[in-house]
Amino acid sequence: MPETERTNLEPISENDVAFLSEFYGSSINTKFIPAPSGSISELVKKRIDHWDKYGFGTYIVKSKGTGCRIGYIGIEYIGTSMDADIRYGLVSEVWGKGLGLEVAKECLRLAISEFSLKKVWAATIPENIASFRILQSIGMNPDPEFKHYGNEVVGYSYDVRK
Repeated sequence: MPETERTNLEPISENDVAFLSEFYGSSINTKFIPAPSGSISELVKKRIDHWDKYGFGTYIVKSKGTGCRIGYIGIEYIGTSMDADIRYGLVSEVWGKGLGLEVAKECLRLAISEFSLKKVWAATIPENIASFRILQSIGMNPDPEFKHYGNEVVGYSYDVRK
């Protein structure tokens, strides 16, 4: 199981529906991320299906100190494209403690070294300054070629071929 200094990363499962329902039910947690379309159960099923089909996907982030779920992070293909992006969200109680950077760094490492992805994308809205800093800190650069999620996001990429 992947881990960081302060977290364990576990592949998403049906046991995570209640946590994600609570997570997405919080307007604070979702201040900078879109609400999922459909039910949380459908979202979890899609995430599990991605794991089954591609061998990588979304992890639930758990605190090593408490064992509590504190968020999610993952690498998934965007829609029907073969563009993979990093997506993450953490409960507001852990914001500002460096955990976003810690898990994003591990997720990018997994994408490249374990899942052999050559290019990894990420997106954030302009108001999410913390995400900009995280993406830049893990070596991602703004990429105007990112064409997903509409014009309201800024795309970043990390390309191992450059």
